[in-house]
Formats: sequence, C-alpha cells, structure tokens
Amino acid sequence: MKKVLMFIASSSPVQFIVNIVIYAFYAAVLGASLAPSIAVIVWGVHQFLLNLPADYLYLGLQILYFALSCGVAFYLYMMWGSFFMGLLIRILSIGMKPGTYPAVSLTTLRWIIYSGIFTIVVRTILPITVMSFFCKLFFRLLGCKIGKNVYINSPSLNDAKFLEIGDDSVIGGGADITCHTFEGGRLTLGRIKIGKSSVIGARAYIFPNVTIGDRCSIGVDTIIRKNRVIPDKSMVGIPAGIPLKAVAKFEKEQWGE
Repeated sequence: MKKVLMFIASSSPVQFIVNIVIYAFYAAVLGASLAPSIAVIVWGVHQFLLNLPADYLYLGLQILYFALSCGVAFYLYMMWGSFFMGLLIRILSIGMKPGTYPAVSLTTLRWIIYSGIFTIVVRTILPITVMSFFCKLFFRLLGCKIGKNVYINSPSLNDAKFLEIGDDSVIGGGADITCHTFEGGRLTLGRIKIGKSSVIGARAYIFPNVTIGDRCSIGVDTIIRKNRVIPDKSMVGIPAGIPLKAVAKFEKEQWGE
C-alpha cells in the first residue's frame, strides 16, 4: 500500500485522476444527501406546477405551495444530510488514533477524504443548526464527547472524534477547535479536552493536544497553542494591540519555556 501511495504522490497525472475520483465521490455523497429533498421537489412540480390554473388566485396559491415544498426539501437536506454525511465521516475515521502520520499514508488519505465531506456540512448545514440539538447530535455522531447543557455556537469543531467538552461549557461564535496540524509534511492528530463550566470565546483558536480545565475562560480571539495544559479556573486572553514579540515573551514566562 505504501508503494502505491508513493507512486500516486510522485505522479502528477495519477494525482489528477485520483482527484477526479475523490471529487466524484463528494458529488455522489452530496447527491445522496439531497435525494429526499429532490424527491419532494419533483413531487411539488407534479403536484403544483404542472397544468397551472388560469385563475390568478389559484395560480398564486399553487406557486406558494410549491415554494413551501422547496422549504420542506431544504429542511430534509439539513436533517438527512447531517445524519448521512456524519455517518460517512464516522466510518472513514474508524481506527484513527492520536499520533503523527506521513503525508503519504492511508491515514492521511482517509483524513483528507472525510475532511472534504465535513467541509460540505460546515458550509451548507452547520451555520444554520449551531446552538441546536441537531448540531450536537451531528458532532456526537462523529465521536465527539459532549456533556450536559453544552452550547456550541461554532461549526468549526474539526476532527471532533478527538474532542471532549465537559458539562455546562460554551463554545463561542466562530471559535475554531482543531484536533490536527499539518506541518513538515506530516499530519498530527491530537486530543483536545475542555473541562466543565468553561467558556471558549468567539473566534478563539485551539490547537491539538490541549487540555483546558474546569471553569476556565478563554478570551475572544485567543490562541491556545498545541501541547498546553490550562489549569482549572484560568482566564486566558490576549489584549488587542500587543506586539507579537511581547506575546511570545509573555508565553515563555507563562508556560516556563
């Protein structure tokens, strides 16, 4: 398998063909996710748009009914698409464990494929379902461990299989919790644990291999770099306007580096 992957990585024509196959797979996944919605739209066309009446009042009602059927179709896509694509991501991530993997490896290839499916959900469904039961259901389907009374206001919980969120915690709008890095031609997957009653501020960015304790507050736009342990009851934030060198100096003093 390694020789096959190395051959693919070293050949541009083969990469082109593989990309076509992968995007064709994405198209098939999207089509299967849209199947119930398309069925409703086709039914709406036959029911309301064929043989439209000449009477303007009835014509308006028929168009309204068809528009409502399109709304139902969109609703079905959100529900069925979340379940179907979430299930595919869960299947593709079976057996994956925290660790570092070469760029040319079966694990990295699987990660690339399921990340593409996740991007479809992030762009088309999750922005609408954040802060809802369905959002948490989707991430639980991926393998994320979510406690009681958790509020998630961000779709960007990447590689949620490796994420744990404690009871009564809040993920702020636009926060990016990423359980992977890709550096030096190697993919690293790492766990992130957020304790109970903690708040992750809007647009915060959390790298892998991070543990945030109970009752912590991570400020808006704050970056928590990889391999950190944030003690219980900590308040972490970077005030606006501080030069990068000052931030680096602060981090060295804070973390004893």
